[in-house]
Amino acid sequence: MISFALSFILTLLSVFCIMGSPAAFTPAVGLAFFLMAICGPIAYFGHLRVAVLNLGLTSVAVGISPVTDMSQFGHSISLAVLYAVPFIFGYGGVLHGVSKLQRKAHA
Repeated sequence: MISFALSFILTLLSVFCIMGSPAAFTPAVGLAFFLMAICGPIAYFGHLRVAVLNLGLTSVAVGISPVTDMSQFGHSISLAVLYAVPFIFGYGGVLHGVSKLQRKAHA
């Protein structure tokens, strides 16, 4: 029951990020980066469906935000560095969780 409640809250926060990002609501983009980084450990511990769903939602939220405009060169370098950490944690955790699940299935 607690796992379902946490999954629901995480998904609700991801939807909030999608709704707040197009309006240039900076805390929503910050929350999206945080949720993206949290999805990696969630996937590593076996909750792959929730992690992939929320990783997709937060990726869309970051992509549609005008705060993350990459039209200026100096601005784009700093954003690329800012993107790197949540993307590595999020997508790396999902990839590691999938490989862990495949090893468990073949054993």
